Amino acid sequence: MRVAFPSQMAIEHFDEGVYASNIWFGAEAGYQYPMQRLYAPPLLPSLIEWSLIFDRMGEPASHKISSFVPLVPSLFAGCLALLVIWRMTREWFGTEAGLATLAIASLSDFHALYSRTALTEALMLLLFVAAVWMMQRAFSSASYTALGLAGLLTGLCWWTKYNGWLPLAVGFGGLAIGFVVDARCRNQFVKLTLFWLGTAALAFAVWSSYLRELQSLGGYGPIATNHSKYLVGFVGWADSLSQQYANLSHFDGWATCVSIGSASVLVGFSSPTHQRQSIKLMTLAIAFSAASVWLGAALVMFLLAIWSIAPELYRRYSIAEAEGRRDRLALYFLAAWLGGLFIATPLYHPYPRLTLPWLCAAWIGTGIATSRLVEIIRNQDGVQRLTKPWWVILLIGTVALLIGLPRLADRGMPALQARTGWLPVSQQIVAEVGKRAEATRGNRDEAIVIVYGEPGLFYQLNVDGTQVFGPA
Repeated sequence: MRVAFPSQMAIEHFDEGVYASNIWFGAEAGYQYPMQRLYAPPLLPSLIEWSLIFDRMGEPASHKISSFVPLVPSLFAGCLALLVIWRMTREWFGTEAGLATLAIASLSDFHALYSRTALTEALMLLLFVAAVWMMQRAFSSASYTALGLAGLLTGLCWWTKYNGWLPLAVGFGGLAIGFVVDARCRNQFVKLTLFWLGTAALAFAVWSSYLRELQSLGGYGPIATNHSKYLVGFVGWADSLSQQYANLSHFDGWATCVSIGSASVLVGFSSPTHQRQSIKLMTLAIAFSAASVWLGAALVMFLLAIWSIAPELYRRYSIAEAEGRRDRLALYFLAAWLGGLFIATPLYHPYPRLTLPWLCAAWIGTGIATSRLVEIIRNQDGVQRLTKPWWVILLIGTVALLIGLPRLADRGMPALQARTGWLPVSQQIVAEVGKRAEATRGNRDEAIVIVYGEPGLFYQLNVDGTQVFGPA
């Protein structure tokens, strides 16, 4: 899904044009699009710039940059993120939970779509997940290597987006939950707190080099002021949450809607099953797919994630456990991740892409729930007949899914939507400008074109044309 139909991918979004246009500016502009710092830190724009440089190395001056090239960093990050999410979930909650989460994440139209853009989301998610993983490993095993990696990855995440400090918030929230529900965490309060502070110090050290660079440009104040315009606070929280729910539902293609069911089948049939178990697994798959079509996959995942996390938190709070568990801190981190971002994300203007870190936590929680449901089915007596509730669920789920098929057909696969809107426009402008310049100046390259308010168009014009193009 992420690398299919590369001809359908190109720079189109406003922010993509800002991030991808470094290469068109010299020393007088600081080698970057004007005021780029207001949109994002420089890590992704720099990676895109180097992708463009490598594409042009050894090529003649007439070489035209492929529309695919500036998207390579995000595509690579999006594909690598799937592996990191899988390995982390497998380490935290077991092989089958990891496999289910991988299936759900792989089929996510939302993640695939943003992996096919030159936006910061795919790279940020990769670094965010890796940082949280290393932080949990450092805290659980007292590993200084993992601590160093957690600090470095968090710092790089901060270099990608201005909310790149979120791994620290997840770690802090996870420890807070652990101190409340788990006596063993309370007994290690000093050690765990020091490890968190060490991670934060390393992350800030990595971030501070960019912060120092900002001082010559007015500091971080103008950036914070710009971001504050998009805060809606608790007054607008409910409206923002409602809009984000609509946003996520809008991107529910057929791949997303069948993802939970596919994960159930994949995990269930990964070991030998008898006929009745197979029918139950298919019933689960149909029911989850139908629910995703009618309720939205994000809501179904959120409910499943709560079902997999909340009872276990209560059990640990109620019953003190003496033995260690590999997922002890992992569960607290995931609870803070899912719950914290559910509260925090709607405090901001409801841009769809802001939900991606929260959605990742929902994938993991759903992967855990799926593996547990499959385990319940396996543990049931294989000789007994299917009970009436299973037949009712199968019937209702099948009917609901069949009725919802036209809706699925209309949605298609949002991840593969064409993002080439500026390509024909820029080609027409280049042709028209060249024609007018040749008619008036005798040379089609003797023209200066100023582009106002559309960095995506500015980028495409510089790729397509030989005239001088500048932003206004």
